[in-house]
Amino acid sequence: MKYIIMTILFFQISIQAKEYQIQMLNSDNGQSMTFSPSYLELKVGDKVKFIAKAKGHITHSVYSGDKVTKWSGKTNEEISVQFDNPGYYIYECKNHGVMGMAGVIKVGEAKDRTDAINFAQEFEKKFIMNKKRLTQILSKTDS
Repeated sequence: MKYIIMTILFFQISIQAKEYQIQMLNSDNGQSMTFSPSYLELKVGDKVKFIAKAKGHITHSVYSGDKVTKWSGKTNEEISVQFDNPGYYIYECKNHGVMGMAGVIKVGEAKDRTDAINFAQEFEKKFIMNKKRLTQILSKTDS
């Protein structure tokens, strides 16, 4: 009986889950080396497909708190990531991270905003451009 209930719950979550797209771009709306959108809010169980619209981009996670959802793509690879745990996730383009090519995903009722902000402030020290991109994104989010 327990397994039947778990199977039903899994299929309900799978049916309700959405897949969003984030494009990896050289420029967008006056911003250079960017993800579009650079901030996304999801429900637990939703997926994100990262799409390289320009050549040379790689997405990978750099912050996920103590959550297990981590990813690392390959150059020019479309990669889908499912988010099964609430929280903030920060990611970058491995090839253009120093240029501030990074973004934020908030999943569900995230409780780690302060930790994400602290990580972002330290992480941004390596940026040579778009120096405050992450903290600007996080400053606009709800806790």
